[in-house]
Amino acid sequence: MLNRWVENFSILSRCFSFMGGAAIVGFAIILFWFGQAPGSFMHWIIQMLSWSFIFLLASLVTACMFCVIKIMGLSAEDGQHISYWQQIGLQSSSAIATLALTYTLLGISMGIGSLSGQEMSAETVNQIISDLTRQFSMAFMTSVVGLPLSAAFRTILIVAPLKPQPRSGDKTQTSFAPLTTTES
Repeated sequence: MLNRWVENFSILSRCFSFMGGAAIVGFAIILFWFGQAPGSFMHWIIQMLSWSFIFLLASLVTACMFCVIKIMGLSAEDGQHISYWQQIGLQSSSAIATLALTYTLLGISMGIGSLSGQEMSAETVNQIISDLTRQFSMAFMTSVVGLPLSAAFRTILIVAPLKPQPRSGDKTQTSFAPLTTTES
């Protein structure tokens, strides 16, 4: 029982390591392409997506990554366990798409709802359009982030169990071919 907890904690720490590494590489790319500092980029992301979306998305991404790492650590003989973790991962990736679409509809309804309490006149139309645009941009940005992420995880989770297994007589640990041969 303790070994399972230690193994799951190890997998979870690997998930957080992958997420941290991806964030650092992403910040480096943003800095290189757009010249924007990571702090200002994070501020923009928080404004566009909201803390609740970011937290829920990070939780579901962690669940998907946990399942992928778990699947990659199982052998082909553990077919039932592979299927179990694959289904959990696929459900988590579907939840990412559902979350993205839910926040899209929430942003649209908040934008439309903000129109009902305001008086429309020539003086206020610019402010109303500005508020409506801000709500819609949050709405659509959640779909822009969530739907491709969900599709990527679904693809990984469908393909991961199909990984090639080493042959029974193969003594090597890796499947990489040597770059050079030293034949005499």
